[in-house]
Amino acid sequence: MKLLLGIDYGTGGCKVTALGEDGSFAGEASTEFPTYHDHPGWSEQEPSDWWNALKSSLEKLAAKGVDLKSVAACALDGSTHNAVLMDADYRPVRRTIMWTDQRATVECEALKAGWGEKVFSTCYQMPAPTWTLPQMMWLKANEPDALAKTEHVLFVKDYVRHLLTGEAATDRIEAQGTLFFDMAKGKWDDDLVQLAGLSLAKLPRLIAPTDLAGRVTSEAAAFTGLPEGTPVVCGSSDSAVEDYGAGAVEPGDLIIKLATAGNVNSMTAEAHPHPKTLTYSCKFEVAS
Repeated sequence: MKLLLGIDYGTGGCKVTALGEDGSFAGEASTEFPTYHDHPGWSEQEPSDWWNALKSSLEKLAAKGVDLKSVAACALDGSTHNAVLMDADYRPVRRTIMWTDQRATVECEALKAGWGEKVFSTCYQMPAPTWTLPQMMWLKANEPDALAKTEHVLFVKDYVRHLLTGEAATDRIEAQGTLFFDMAKGKWDDDLVQLAGLSLAKLPRLIAPTDLAGRVTSEAAAFTGLPEGTPVVCGSSDSAVEDYGAGAVEPGDLIIKLATAGNVNSMTAEAHPHPKTLTYSCKFEVAS
């Protein structure tokens, strides 16, 4: 029987789950990776640890008797707000600042004072250290060389998918975790991207979570044990995938999640932004 593989990147580890085409459970395995706290409030990870954790998890899955050669397709999800900054050859220029990082408090206050209305009306969120925009502003003030070296930006699951396929893209739900994505228009906002010290050319193309994002390359097949040419679906943020998997797809549905962060997710037909809540959208009318 052919298998479908889900690859999940949580804040602390990589978990792979194999399902049969009929939805039957075939097996799962996981591998933890470290988070570095070099200073109070800091939270960073090494992108290479994610790739190695995938290899380890797949080896554990195979050791349980799951035939990786039977994998017919795979998809990824991951925690949001984690920008992987890379050079022209897609090599990370520094560790990734994670969503749990709290260093950008000064930048958040500056954003609220000078850009608060613009940020909230465009992104439906208020600035907080969790978001990518204030993190990039912190780098601009404290590590300008890192931003100067940055030619490409991806996010956790997208970085791993790039290593699997050689293709660079992200989905519009993941993009909402940056605080420089226009929620109403479903595209990057040029003014906020520039405020982050980046440019539109450095950001990935935007696709749907269900789109085919690429296929496993021969190099990735040799490293992971997955069949060369395996279709890799884009995937999305962990919260969006969790809500969908739990069946929360209609207005009025509610999810209570207890993980690294605890939250209550309420489904609505239309966006209702509020300064004290987080608003994510799965609906976009994007011109072709």
